Amino acid sequence: MLKHTLLATAMIGLCSAPAFAETSYRPDVANFDGGDGIALGADPAFDPIGTNTIEFWVAAGWSSDPGYDPVILSNTGANGTAYLVSILRDRDGLGILAGETEIYTAFDFSDGRLSHVAIVEGEGSLSVIINGQVRSVHQVDLQELAGTELFIGSADGQTAPFIGAIGQLRIWREALSRETLGAFIMADVLSPTKGDHPLIDALSVMSDFDDRTVLIADAPAKS
Repeated sequence: MLKHTLLATAMIGLCSAPAFAETSYRPDVANFDGGDGIALGADPAFDPIGTNTIEFWVAAGWSSDPGYDPVILSNTGANGTAYLVSILRDRDGLGILAGETEIYTAFDFSDGRLSHVAIVEGEGSLSVIINGQVRSVHQVDLQELAGTELFIGSADGQTAPFIGAIGQLRIWREALSRETLGAFIMADVLSPTKGDHPLIDALSVMSDFDDRTVLIADAPAKS
């Protein structure tokens, strides 16, 4: 079962659907103008355990160097950073910080369009899939650290604020295959046409920016 958490911060709105998709589906999207991000507090559903998938839509909304790498998502705690995801300031790649390890994936975000990103943590490897294509594979894990806060659109609520759009955040307690991701990249997880997502029970977090909420699974964390 999913519970609702109300979003108190961020400007909420819809961006245009991705150009490559011919469908009526529109991911829910929050627009960020470089101000404070969204702070969601602590919840075990946010923290990596074993295999995981983090997926979202993102569009870079800046045209000149902001002087920092704008942060999409950050889960930090007293013992370090479980994960922090950013778009590089030159809009030429994605950066991921896990603990003290930094990894980078080259991708051109300069067109300002929404792109779908999936960070898939398997057994001892981390794959970055953008718009359905595997862009990089790294021998690193997200850190199994308890976060004190999950931030969307900044590193800590204020630092490295995002400029652009972030949409349809989903966090899964499983490493989703490229095929499974592709089947629901432009569909609701409870789809009247495709049927329910085959791993719906592994869904831990899902945004609903249209209603200014994030839905969080209240089931126990995976052991």
